[in-house]
Amino acid sequence: MKILMVCMGNICRSPLAESYFKSLTAKAYPSVQIYSAGTHDYHDGSPADPRAIMLAKENNIDITNHKARYINKINLLMFDYIFSMDLNNLLFLSAHFIALKHRQYLLTSFSNKLEVVPDPYYGDINAFNQSFKVIKAGCRSLYEQLFILNK
Repeated sequence: MKILMVCMGNICRSPLAESYFKSLTAKAYPSVQIYSAGTHDYHDGSPADPRAIMLAKENNIDITNHKARYINKINLLMFDYIFSMDLNNLLFLSAHFIALKHRQYLLTSFSNKLEVVPDPYYGDINAFNQSFKVIKAGCRSLYEQLFILNK
């Protein structure tokens, strides 16, 4: 199974979602491949935001080697699921990759509380903490739906 996490620039939310979901699947499902990318090329090739790196480290996750990728540089056909952090990114994907619409979801689509992951880029560390809280809840629900309930 291949999963893609998507946000606008691929330096804050989607690298955190990618790394957190990898931490959930690594031991029990090592064949699951998880990636992240941005819908826009603002930060293509850049490292993760320092606040995201710090938050990841506080949660025993390492994203120091992350380099932002632009979605047009990867083959979306290889992904079974594509998860957007918010509605703007989901709408962007739906408009530009119509044939893959059946694979596109909000990160929280499988949780009891459908919500978007707020963009923390212009905020402080509290904004990053709030985003990561939603990311963790969305990833845990996703893990449960894909690997526990569907066994």
